Amino acid sequence: MRAEPERAEEELWRAAESRRQVNAAFAHDLRTPLTVVRGQAELIGRAAEGEEVRAAAAAIARQADRLADFSESMRGLDALEETGVQPAPLDPSAWFCAARSDAAEVVRAHGGLLAASCEGLPELVGADARALSRIADNLVANAARYARGEVRLSLSWANGTLELSVADDGPGFGAAALAHADEPFWGESKGRGGHLGLGLYVSRLLAEKHGGALEVANGPDGGGLVRVTLSAPALRASSPSPSAT
Repeated sequence: MRAEPERAEEELWRAAESRRQVNAAFAHDLRTPLTVVRGQAELIGRAAEGEEVRAAAAAIARQADRLADFSESMRGLDALEETGVQPAPLDPSAWFCAARSDAAEVVRAHGGLLAASCEGLPELVGADARALSRIADNLVANAARYARGEVRLSLSWANGTLELSVADDGPGFGAAALAHADEPFWGESKGRGGHLGLGLYVSRLLAEKHGGALEVANGPDGGGLVRVTLSAPALRASSPSPSAT
């Protein structure tokens, strides 16, 4: 009778070890091309005479850095599941301006347009800016992939909670995707498009570590809608940093 539980435990260990090896290989293989892309972007930025070209080169370098972060997250996914977030004083309006600019680039690269709005934001909240940016990046990239023409990004605050939502005008989530899309490496061929990814899973994990949650739904007019809440108490300018989760 003991053989069956031991065999199941061994299979789970093998699956976890296989995932770690895939993550490490993925991160290793991406490191060199991303370093080259960033270096070339910096070279273009230094040599360019026009402001538009310099801005484009800076955007390329910034996105290369983000890809490097993402590849490292593949390697460190197990560590991510164990580590906490680091809340600190954050100006949500300033954060949203930067997030809106980056999101517009991503959506434009997929041939779409971004509509963005924010409301009720206090001057300062206690939140982990890196975690919030990573969540936004994941949700926008996912929405842009499926949108027919528009992605909507919004940020609001009420009663100590930030709510970030991203919607698209694509086909929406199927029944299976509604139940499983935020699971790691879930196959969206069962939902909407054949993409295997970590974005929604990582976003859910970060939201939960930040005292919140992630909800996958379909909008009232169709299209996918992902809503994330984060615990983010309003702070005064002189308030100390909130404790890390």
